[in-house]
Amino acid sequence: HDLLWSSGGALELPKCFYQIVYWEFYEGRPYIKELQPELKMTIQDPKGEAIQIEQLSPYTARKTLGHYKGPGKSLNQAFTDIQTKSKSHALFLKQSNLSPYEAWTYYFAIYLPSVGYMLPNSSLPKLN
Repeated sequence: HDLLWSSGGALELPKCFYQIVYWEFYEGRPYIKELQPELKMTIQDPKGEAIQIEQLSPYTARKTLGHYKGPGKSLNQAFTDIQTKSKSHALFLKQSNLSPYEAWTYYFAIYLPSVGYMLPNSSLPKLN
């Protein structure tokens, strides 16, 4: 926190978390092994108060900057989030009385940006 503070930034400490990632190799391939160490991370805020930072499993994805990220291979949360957004948009279009032009505009101006902005930063596999 001191390094970030000296550079002019500040963290919202109650929103911070950390994940311990321990790698094991089996037949040359890396795998994440979940450890449960009894580590407590406490950081002082600018006022001098101690704030405990939450530890998450390496398999836990957390929503950061609008999409779910995590070091583990679990993509369920990211996929579920995109699927829920898509279903919500489809229901809106189904219940709306939009002209074809308005539906086209909605698709390109609202739907695609709402689900597409996170895809370049996700680990979702490319489907054929």
